[in-house]
Amino acid sequence: MSHAADPVGPGRIGEPDRAEKRVQTERILTSGIFRKAPLLQKFLQFITDAEAEGRCREISEYAVAVEVLGRKTDFDPASDTVVRTQAFRLRMKLKEFYEAEGLSDPILIEIPKGHYVPEFTFRQFPVAADSLASLPGESPRPPRKLFPRIGPRREALLAIAGLLLFLGGVVVGSRWLLTEKRTATVAPVVPEVAKSFWTGCLGKTDYVILAYSNSVFLATEMGDLLRFSGGAVADSGAMVARDAAQAIARNPALAARAGPIYYEDGYTGTGEVMAVYSLTRLLTTLGVVAVVKRSRQLSVDDLRNHNVIFLGSPFENQVLSEIHTPQRFMFQQPKKPPYLWRGQIVDTNPGPDGTKFYELERDKQLRVIQADYALFDVLPGLTPGRKMVILAGLTTSGTQGAAEFAASAEGLRQILAAVGVGEGSTRSFPTYFEAVLRVETARGLDAVKVKFIKASVAKGPE
Repeated sequence: MSHAADPVGPGRIGEPDRAEKRVQTERILTSGIFRKAPLLQKFLQFITDAEAEGRCREISEYAVAVEVLGRKTDFDPASDTVVRTQAFRLRMKLKEFYEAEGLSDPILIEIPKGHYVPEFTFRQFPVAADSLASLPGESPRPPRKLFPRIGPRREALLAIAGLLLFLGGVVVGSRWLLTEKRTATVAPVVPEVAKSFWTGCLGKTDYVILAYSNSVFLATEMGDLLRFSGGAVADSGAMVARDAAQAIARNPALAARAGPIYYEDGYTGTGEVMAVYSLTRLLTTLGVVAVVKRSRQLSVDDLRNHNVIFLGSPFENQVLSEIHTPQRFMFQQPKKPPYLWRGQIVDTNPGPDGTKFYELERDKQLRVIQADYALFDVLPGLTPGRKMVILAGLTTSGTQGAAEFAASAEGLRQILAAVGVGEGSTRSFPTYFEAVLRVETARGLDAVKVKFIKASVAKGPE
């Protein structure tokens, strides 16, 4: 059968009909890639349904926030980037689908940057050479002359026309390049509050290190990952002696039965990934180069010579746990099992509210995580003039929420108000600053709303 007889065959021109769009949407939503991302499933379902029903005008950042992400009706797109963040994830997930399960799918669903209205197009696959052959029962087709013979006069006219087009292209291209150069010199629009906070926080700098945490596990040959309490760590793939594995594993009995065990440090949380994206985007608009490193690769020179933003708590960030600075809010791991999701943020000097401990909030029946807590700290670096910023949650969700809060205009306004250096203030940014944030989650993982809880401010020698 030829492609022309296939109602959803590749290479067709135009737009798929409503039934074809529905079939392709369902194929994506039920794919293995999207089954692992329920929030993105809901996002895609919402915008494709609206498009199919002719309600494209209703597809907006506000509508997605309220209808898909469960935000309240007072949602402000200008100060909350959650929809843009999830749209970026959806575009990446669609790309992943079409590079794997949907590699041969004839219909593409794309979400162009700048809006959230999906576009459906037929995929243009290369035409095989044998597709030009005659069908069974037909007379052989004569070969086609791809370049018919033209006379000398017509050749001359075409040559002149080609020369004129070339010269016109040079003129247009030159003007375009000049326009691009002028446009490139125009700095992107950055909220004044972002300039005020990050300039006051980091000082004059054109280079910041984003140090994200990545967990180290003991891995078995079956691919199981065992947590361990600490000790020396080798490179990923290095074998761990059996007696050493049993000594450091949180569950020695499992380590004893696991067979050969190796170090594995190739994992990091989804929240840390989103945090890197949010902060890189912000710092770039401020003209600051963001250099991304695993925290375990940080050197002493890095800490001495550069401002460093740590993403992730000391639970998974060995370097951060070894840096001792005077802090009011501290992370605390349970000292005995069970360990899972039982970490806390401790307020060593509770204020009038008397709250000393902040820990994960979970559904009483299903035990799904509903809220995380995170710290947003700005502390002196190892040398004068340098700073360390800590954006870290009890889980990866808290880290994502803290970073998005630190990159949002509304979040930064709250921080500046808390440190007393808001608009019109003549005060300088404090040497020590710490804040506790509450991060609401969707489906136990995705950060959807961040609330400022309390702060601690102190002056001290740099």
